[in-house]
Amino acid sequence: MTACTGDQVIVRTNTVVCGNGDLETGEECDDNNENNFDACTNACEFASCGDGVVRNDIEVDDLGYEECDDGNDNNNDYCRNDCLPAICGDGIIRTDLAQGSAGFEACDDANIDPNDECTNECKRARCGDGFVRADVEPGDPRYEACDDGNDFAEDACTADCQPAVCGDGYIRQSGLSSDDPEWEDCEDLNDDQTDDCRNCRFPDCRDGVLDRDLGEECDDGNEENADGCDNSCRVAADGRSQARAAVSCRAILDGFPEQRDGIYWIDPNGGSREDAYQVYCDLTMDGGGWTLVAVVSDDDANNWTWQHRAYWTVDESTVGRIEQLNRDFKSPAYHEVPMEDILVKHEPSGIWSSYARVGDGGEDLGSFIDGFRGLQCHNQSDGVASRAGMLAQEAGICNTKLYFNCGAEEAPICGGENEANSTYGLCFSVRVAGRCDFSEPWRGGIGPNSSSNMQRLESNQLGFGQALSLNTGRAGQAENYIQILVRD
Repeated sequence: MTACTGDQVIVRTNTVVCGNGDLETGEECDDNNENNFDACTNACEFASCGDGVVRNDIEVDDLGYEECDDGNDNNNDYCRNDCLPAICGDGIIRTDLAQGSAGFEACDDANIDPNDECTNECKRARCGDGFVRADVEPGDPRYEACDDGNDFAEDACTADCQPAVCGDGYIRQSGLSSDDPEWEDCEDLNDDQTDDCRNCRFPDCRDGVLDRDLGEECDDGNEENADGCDNSCRVAADGRSQARAAVSCRAILDGFPEQRDGIYWIDPNGGSREDAYQVYCDLTMDGGGWTLVAVVSDDDANNWTWQHRAYWTVDESTVGRIEQLNRDFKSPAYHEVPMEDILVKHEPSGIWSSYARVGDGGEDLGSFIDGFRGLQCHNQSDGVASRAGMLAQEAGICNTKLYFNCGAEEAPICGGENEANSTYGLCFSVRVAGRCDFSEPWRGGIGPNSSSNMQRLESNQLGFGQALSLNTGRAGQAENYIQILVRD
């Protein structure tokens, strides 16, 4: 106390206590509690965003709600000036993080559209981010027609976000097989169709460019086999002319099923058609695709004799003319068309029989018969069974099987001493004096007779023809004959 003259004055000092519930000098509020996180802080000040204290006394939608409070007024850090956490899309760019850090924002356009200049990850839009920009038009350097989320240029969407096309400078192969139409072998960035990269493919058949150096006769740029230019880039192989020769009658049927029986051109070796020749094709019987390779005829000529038995194997001599197929005939196709099936047809009866999988389709009939290396000693269980046809087992024949190089019982191969009564080439088992013992196989043969007095003559038995009394035409007038056809 201080003593003063005159009237006496008494001064009392009152201590302000925050939290006593009384609003005292210097206090904005006093809520009579020690909860620092409500509307009135423990400093008896009104709670406010930026005071460093996070309120917990109100709900999310209430005015003044806070999820964070970092005690500053920096709106670009993790806690905004409205005390809500910074999020991508809030329109505020965070500046408190280094690039590459989680939450870093390069932009923030206050929306969640990923297809504009700022993605919904707050990254600057760029080609390769997986989002196709929709806010720019074609012609703008920022325009994207696609965006596959990678920087790989050789897939369906290039590294500049444009659809992969031939001529874009990128060789597209990723995820494709070489037969896919989108596959690219090369990219030379020009339209020259005569160089080594054509429409982004190496020169090839069916690329639409005629390339004589590749042996192409034509190139129509498609895979249609029956449109005049086949899939080997050869002029349509329908056999109608030498320039359009096919490899076989089977190939003609496969490529042009509307064709009918007749004379066609074939080129079995598949090279230049300069060595093509004409053959008779049966395109209807037993599934079709048959090439006539030989005719043995009772025409008073002696071609298919024992002395000429090599005609059946290695002798590539031809016989007769394609225009006279009722006479002795041997086509070049006998030694060139691969053989799997055989068909034997008798005329004038029309009786025929076919035999499946006689060969493996890898060699011609001559090579197949030559593989037997001479006469064979057969029994009835041997032979190739008939698959289809009109031939039936009757009194004159033992069965309908087909045999080759039938040796007689007295032939050395059968334990005998000579080859008499044997035959070469195709043969059938016929009854001789009621027996089925191959005692005289020449009687079921198609031409050759090994008997000494017959070696220069051609037998007129014609396989099963004589045995079944089918040779009803005039003898020696080419009215009785056997046709031999093969199919590859």
